[in-house]
Amino acid sequence: MDFSRILVLICCCLFSQLLTANSKTNTLTIFNWSGNVDPALVKAFEKQYSVKIHEIYFNANEDRDHYLVENGIEGIDICIVDNYKIDAYFKRDWLAKINPAKMPELKHIDPQLANNYSHLKDYAIPYMWGTMGLAYRSDLVKEPIKSWQQIFEPDSSLHGKIVMSSDSFELIGVALKAAGYSMNNISSEGLRKAKQLLEKQKQFIHEYGSTGSNEDVHLLSGDALVAQAYSGDALILQEKNSNIKYVIPEEGGTIWLDFLVVLKKSKYKKLAQDFINFLNKPEHAAQNSNFISFATANLAARQHLDNEFLQDPIIFPDSETMSRLELQSYPTPKILRQINMIYHQLMR
Repeated sequence: MDFSRILVLICCCLFSQLLTANSKTNTLTIFNWSGNVDPALVKAFEKQYSVKIHEIYFNANEDRDHYLVENGIEGIDICIVDNYKIDAYFKRDWLAKINPAKMPELKHIDPQLANNYSHLKDYAIPYMWGTMGLAYRSDLVKEPIKSWQQIFEPDSSLHGKIVMSSDSFELIGVALKAAGYSMNNISSEGLRKAKQLLEKQKQFIHEYGSTGSNEDVHLLSGDALVAQAYSGDALILQEKNSNIKYVIPEEGGTIWLDFLVVLKKSKYKKLAQDFINFLNKPEHAAQNSNFISFATANLAARQHLDNEFLQDPIIFPDSETMSRLELQSYPTPKILRQINMIYHQLMR
């Protein structure tokens, strides 16, 4: 065998080994809202751990739930789950148990948030929190928006100019608030009145859809004048148009809390825990919070956030506003059936 053929064989062998090594690169798959993790942190983790992160996005909680059911929770390592679905995921045995001893940065999680779900302390990590209220075009509405009643019984100038969430819990939850009821102590009478408000409002709706800043261009274009919106998304919209204002209505609104969970069928549970721990290093949590414009559940991160961010009442509401907010919990099966029935009838 001549030297040139030996050289070719050596090169082919090395190339084959390189391909094999690359094919063994672990890929961590995250099921998330779009724009819910700073890409710079993703790249930093990939470099530090020599892995790839693959993100899959959902536009509504129902979309996420449907995807996981259809796929038997296969192929997902980390998922973002909201506070009123987290118990359902736990009861379905979808969540992997984590090892806090291997995740030292979790010591920075706000105990007040964690204690509300103490039964999930080994399964779900509080991530970001915020509020849901109303964003509106202050330059185009006749008067400032202060109440849910203004969008459930709207002035003629708002007809066809209202965007509401397509998420059943968020939609019916604010209808309950508008009707004077709690989102959590739900009665058949409260649901009946909420249904009446929603049916009456339907003719004035521009769209039921995502209230996320990436999707909700209707406020920017003026096609809609008011939208049910998350606090962080409202801030991002304000950066694009300073005439967009955000308010927690007089009747109150919602505190939402997102959790990071590792799914039980994940093939990379240790790596998933490493990523959650990485996100909870205080400087990383602050960077992430600043990128998303949501309040982080990591208390130590506040030392790395500037005063302007910490004093923004949209991100960190004052005590009076907090007293009008509720952390929405998952309803009983009976109430859930009623909510689903109302929602599907409304969407016909």
